[in-house]
Amino acid sequence: MATETEILDEKMKIDGDPTKEFFIFMLTKDIDLKRAIADLVDNSVDGARRLRPNGNYKGLFVEIEANADRFSIRDNCGGIDVNVARKYAFRFGRPKDAPEMLKHSIGQFGVGMKRALFKMGRIFAIESTTKSSTFTIPINTDVWARKPDKWDFVFKTVDENYRLKKGEEPGTTIEVTKLHSSIAEEFASENFQKRMNLDLAADHQFSINGGLTISLNKVALKHATPSLLVSRKILPAFQTIILNGAAPKVNVRLYAGIGESDPKNAGWSIFCNDRMILGGDRTIRTGWGEEGVPSYHNEYARFKGYVLFDSDRADALPWNTTKSGVDMDSTHYRNVRAHMISAMRPVIDFMSRVAREKKRLSEDDESQYERIIQEAKPAELESVKKNSKFQYPVRKITTEKSNMANIQYQRSHDQVEVAKSVLKVSKASQVGERTFDYFFNRECK
Repeated sequence: MATETEILDEKMKIDGDPTKEFFIFMLTKDIDLKRAIADLVDNSVDGARRLRPNGNYKGLFVEIEANADRFSIRDNCGGIDVNVARKYAFRFGRPKDAPEMLKHSIGQFGVGMKRALFKMGRIFAIESTTKSSTFTIPINTDVWARKPDKWDFVFKTVDENYRLKKGEEPGTTIEVTKLHSSIAEEFASENFQKRMNLDLAADHQFSINGGLTISLNKVALKHATPSLLVSRKILPAFQTIILNGAAPKVNVRLYAGIGESDPKNAGWSIFCNDRMILGGDRTIRTGWGEEGVPSYHNEYARFKGYVLFDSDRADALPWNTTKSGVDMDSTHYRNVRAHMISAMRPVIDFMSRVAREKKRLSEDDESQYERIIQEAKPAELESVKKNSKFQYPVRKITTEKSNMANIQYQRSHDQVEVAKSVLKVSKASQVGERTFDYFFNRECK
């Protein structure tokens, strides 16, 4: 029988437990669908890294299927151990006693898989097989949410002494059904699938280039290997930075140079453990518009910058929880951002010189700087040699006003072609020069 003190203590309590419905809502509110799917792919990529720490992923795959009825992701990247599933993989957050994370991991926060599944639908099933264990877990969130005091999930089948069958590969399959209506609409959208294809390919471009096959609705994702233009006259900047502090050591490779003119993708791309978290950024986040660096405009469409953060500990890296951007408050990122701004300046100066030289020339004259750019060849980042700053030949550009004036007018193509034939010239500008000389000599002298 409860004592008077215990009854009084019970009366003084205020219930602060979250409801499951609210928890699910808050967990999924601030992540969009593409990021949710990316979290599931991240788990598969981590499995590939665990299997092949040498970075050769040939033969490994991640297959995604998404339509208005269902979503599934299947891989052959090693599977989830039963003990890890039982004690850690389905916890909301990362317990302190959890096994040490895989070195060079991209999964770190302990919410990615659950958040993604709750985001997409109400029923999901997980099947995973390793070399020594296998399990299946069916989850109906409507039923689970009706048990407020029960936060556990339950295996449907489990075998901790499993042996792979002939031809069977260890891996994980996740299927989501009873999709939320908004999710079903997005999966049915061709435009969404195209964007998802591009985003996933960019996120995991290093893993794809390492041989990992990632497919969306049976179409393999492809992404060009990051590169910069290099020649004897144009040398990109390549610096290595080691960040030591209270957190584990972080190694950084920083590249800055030029590539093909590409207004949509120019800017800085930032990677954490080979996972892209920011692509083609042209904002103040990466130093544009600060400390002598101008705000971006298309004159700088050739600018390419790459920053690759790498650490054995994923929690030491400067990314946010959705891996969709940098943590601007990170001491490590603020340190590297200062290097990025310094590395940008000579590249911006070069592109400004190219633009000024082109403005002084007629449309048919070739810029010497443009010729230097055309002579350069793309080189993958791994082949770029260390170089403290971007280097290019400095040409003197005359800023004095010329005594020459431009005259422009338009006529039909047919008329111009006839005039070119009569004048025996090949360029429209030469037609203009010859016809002006003809008029001037007859009427003005």
